[in-house]
Amino acid sequence: MIITIDTNKPEPGPFATDQEYAQFVMSNAALSYQVQYGTATPDEGITAAREAYNASLPPPQPAPETAQGNEDEHATDIDTENVDQG
Repeated sequence: MIITIDTNKPEPGPFATDQEYAQFVMSNAALSYQVQYGTATPDEGITAAREAYNASLPPPQPAPETAQGNEDEHATDIDTENVDQG
């Protein structure tokens, strides 16, 4: 689905299609972001909103290291195959 942002004040429905409704919602969101972030255009408002959202996310966690090649000198191997089940 391709959404075209309407920079005029979008008119509320009724909407004949999901596409029309999505365009209405996105156009209003873009206009709202323009006002909220004090930007010159709705597109700049969307960019500012995206940047604010991304900045609010926690930093990405580093990928866990694999055990291979990263032996911990304090680690203990446990033999689970020869454990007394009694």
